[in-house]
Amino acid sequence: MTKMELMEMGLKERQAEKLLEWSNAERAVEHQNAQQWKSRCEKAEGELAKSRMEWQMDLALLEAGARSSRAARALVENGRIAWKDGKLEGLAEEILRIKREAPYLFREGENPPPPMKGRTVKAGESKEKWRKEAGLM
Repeated sequence: MTKMELMEMGLKERQAEKLLEWSNAERAVEHQNAQQWKSRCEKAEGELAKSRMEWQMDLALLEAGARSSRAARALVENGRIAWKDGKLEGLAEEILRIKREAPYLFREGENPPPPMKGRTVKAGESKEKWRKEAGLM
């Protein structure tokens, strides 16, 4: 609204000016609050994306037989990995490179984590069965 429109509605000039000042101040505060929430949201989205990348990287390293995903992840060159369509591209090549450079970080054969119930491994059990027991599937 303009000052003239307010005066046509019956407000005096001083009242119209004060109302416009108050309205502009309210808009400025609302704009500032919106900017703060927008920056908080962007920060949270960035943290979430970083967490997703780390989880996918840890999962891929553990599936590749890493003894410690933390130790193996320290050797990953992040510049060679790209986040595209919810997947890490180039990670498989990085894992192969790390396996060549630091084979001691990886198990030699297939050695899935122990089942949750603590029983021993039986011959012929598949990785999928273990994952179901651990609640990973």
